[in-house]
Amino acid sequence: MSAYNSEFLALKREEWKNSLGEWQWYENSAWHKATVNSITVDGEYIIAMIYCPNSGATGTISGLRVYSTRGQLAAHWNVSIVRSSVQNALFRVKLPIKEV
Repeated sequence: MSAYNSEFLALKREEWKNSLGEWQWYENSAWHKATVNSITVDGEYIIAMIYCPNSGATGTISGLRVYSTRGQLAAHWNVSIVRSSVQNALFRVKLPIKEV
C-alpha cells in the first residue's frame, strides 16, 4: 500500500522525466550530442529512445550518458557497438525512477 496518492506520483514522474537534459554518446575518442526521439514514463521507469546518427567514419560506440537540466551527470552506461560509416544507432534506455 502506497502512502502517496496517484496524482502526486504522476507529477513526480513528470518531474523526473523533465529533469533529463542533454544525451551524449562516446565514439572514436569524442563525446557527441545525441537526439532524443522520445521520453515516456511507464510505471516506475523512464523509457528514452536516443538517436545517434552516423559520423561518416567507422567506429565503436563505447559510452552513453545523460546530464540533468542542471548540468549534473545523471547516468552513464558502458556499451560496445561497432558500426560502419553509414550505420545510425538507436538506443532504448530504461531508467528506474526508484533506487532499490
